[in-house]
This record gives sequence, C-alpha cells and structure tokens, in this order.
Amino acid sequence: MGDLREQQTEAMVALEEYTEKLIRGVDSFVTEIKAGHEMNMEEMLNLIVNGLNWTLEVVNRTLDFINEDKVRVNKEEINEGIKELSQALKEGEKGQIADALKNILPSIQLIHTVSKELKERDGKK
Repeated sequence: MGDLREQQTEAMVALEEYTEKLIRGVDSFVTEIKAGHEMNMEEMLNLIVNGLNWTLEVVNRTLDFINEDKVRVNKEEINEGIKELSQALKEGEKGQIADALKNILPSIQLIHTVSKELKERDGKK
C-alpha cells in the first residue's frame, strides 16, 4: 500500500511541475491570439492539447488520492471546459479557441495548487 501512495505522491510532483509550464503556455497562447499576433498556432495548440491530455490522465489516475479526505478537484467541471475547447477546436476560430482555453485555465491552476499541496503534505519538496 505504501508503494502506491509513494507513486501517487510522485505523480503530484510531476503534475505540479508540468502544470506550471502548461499555465504559462496557455497564458502566452491566449495573450498572443487576443493581441492579434500571427503565430504558429497549430504547433503551439498541439502542445497545449497534448499537455492537457497528459494532465487529465494523471488526474484521472490519481483522483481517489487527490480527493481522499475532501473534494479538491471536480472532474465534471473540468470536463465542461474540455467540451467547450473541443467544440472551439472543431469550429477552428482562433478567438473562440483562446476563450475556451482561458476558461480552462482556472481548472489547470487548481490542479497545480492541489498537486503542490498534496506533494507538501506527503513530504516531497
């Protein structure tokens, strides 16, 4: 049992580090699109979507650990944001994609905060 907990705590370490980078990437993407700057949107968007997928996979695999003593992350709220992003991606309009990413950002920030809290709770620095 201790081995699983150690793995879950290690996942929080990786999640904290990764979501910090993902937040910066989403912020940068949204800022550039809203400012009307031309950029290689497709490449950056692929990186963000892959990052979101990885983050959500880790959250899904550790949700019992994350929410073991209280509900910290609500999967349904995150899924709503993902549905909005998916629809925006289908339509392909830059502003709509940026808005959807901006709406997902609080969920990513929450995951970042929770992963940091749990990492520190379990003694990982």
